[in-house]
Amino acid sequence: MNDVFPLTVRLQQIEARLAKRDAMVTSVYSFLCLAAVALFVLFPFALSRAGSVVMIVGFGYMVWRCKCAPGREAARGTFVEKLAIVNRQIEFAQTVIYNIPFFVGANLFWMGLPGTGTTLEKAVQDFVFLGGTSLLFAASCLFNQHLIRKELMPLRDELQRLVEDAPATQ
Repeated sequence: MNDVFPLTVRLQQIEARLAKRDAMVTSVYSFLCLAAVALFVLFPFALSRAGSVVMIVGFGYMVWRCKCAPGREAARGTFVEKLAIVNRQIEFAQTVIYNIPFFVGANLFWMGLPGTGTTLEKAVQDFVFLGGTSLLFAASCLFNQHLIRKELMPLRDELQRLVEDAPATQ
């Protein structure tokens, strides 16, 4: 039973950290959704507006997905239920597709803006912007993979061992 207490405490700490992260991400995505609406209103260029719409839909989806993030509702479930929750959290963190609308929308918006200077200068600006958004997207993916490897997978393994060793526990 001594092994159960530290695992339960660790699970609660990780759940609290994930809940805090989800609240921060939801706030940021909500603000960015409002910013995308402002971009749609302020910039009358067709491609830029299309990019704004893609971002609005994407940020709305991200907020919805964070609000529906699995695992926050069952703090006192059995270890089998907690194992299922951790598995859903791993699946959620591995899903990077919900960030793609930001990537596509931001680049459409930027490329739809009229450039100053020559066509070549505008192409270079577009390329640099594409590179920057690619780096941001990659950093997001790496952060999620780090979260999975360092926190969620070890917790899942501990829960799995606990469920297999003592199925009647808790």
